[in-house]
Amino acid sequence: MTDLRDPAALRDREDVEYRTETVDATGDECDYFAAIAGMAAVGVTSEDGVLLMESPHGWRLPYGPVQPDEDWFAVGERIASALTGRDATIAGVERANRITHRFDGRDATTHDLVLRADAIPERSTAADPSFGPWDDLTVDWFDRVPEDAYHDHEDAVSDIRVFLG
Repeated sequence: MTDLRDPAALRDREDVEYRTETVDATGDECDYFAAIAGMAAVGVTSEDGVLLMESPHGWRLPYGPVQPDEDWFAVGERIASALTGRDATIAGVERANRITHRFDGRDATTHDLVLRADAIPERSTAADPSFGPWDDLTVDWFDRVPEDAYHDHEDAVSDIRVFLG
């Protein structure tokens, strides 16, 4: 697979965990998710760990929004390259969630994908790690799930574990 524009196509693939869920949202959240295709998280590994970004809720895989009709792999590669300072290639999809955000009779359906980047040979971070909506990020490499990971979001920690082997 060299590009991915329709995550729903992953539904019948045996090598990708595909889930569906409906969540209650606020009006602002529903509006936000109605305007994007979803969120892509990227697992970037080296021989001794996984790259994580610090969020207001704790450490997690780097992630960012995907616009409608945008190539999900290209977004993943852009995120990984921006944070490592190296060219990145997406090797595949680990997990896909189809999420319906519901508010006051309105629905917005998006996907959350966890993408796997090809491993890089050594720990590397860009001089100015930033992309998309985040212009001031803290990133670091971890060989285990950090104590201050985003534990309130169960998938965030499970996704980190996938890349730690």
